[in-house]
Parts: sequence; structure tokens; C-alpha cells
Amino acid sequence: MSEAIEIRFPGFGVGTLARVNKLEMAVVADFSAPPGRPLKGRFEAALLETELKVRGSRKLPDGRFLIEGRIRNQTCELRDYLASLSLEPRAL
Repeated sequence: MSEAIEIRFPGFGVGTLARVNKLEMAVVADFSAPPGRPLKGRFEAALLETELKVRGSRKLPDGRFLIEGRIRNQTCELRDYLASLSLEPRAL
């Protein structure tokens, strides 16, 4: 992945896609979220909406948060977009 994939969460902040696996997604964000909270966001580069049901979040050494959860209401367009991404593994 040459460029960070940004997701904007209105009312919360901005996140960067860390990993995705079918219906699971991890985002590094400038905010935390409690388990069970639904987060609606938008992939700005693709103009696609997403909703993440938070499983948990933890603070990273750099002060940002790793938010993990399940993708809800996934459209065919979003599924195809996420499948087309080649995310390189990286340490969090």
C-alpha cells in the first residue's frame, strides 16, 4: 500500500485503514470508541460509506487508537473496493 486509505467519521475524527479481512476491519484513528458503538464513516478516495460495529479499541504508543470491529451494511461496491486494496502488513 503506497498511500494511506483515509476514512472520515463525522462527529468523531479521521482514521486510516490498518487492515481488512472480509467483514472485519481495523482502523488507526485520532479518537477512541467503546465496544458496541456503531461508527459511520466514508472512504474519501472512493466516495463509499461504511459502518463499523466496534469490538474494541486500544491506545497506541503514538497516542492514536487502534479501533477494531465488524463491517455492517456492506454494499457490493464497498466489498469490491476493499477486496481491491493491497494492504501491506505493518506493526501497530
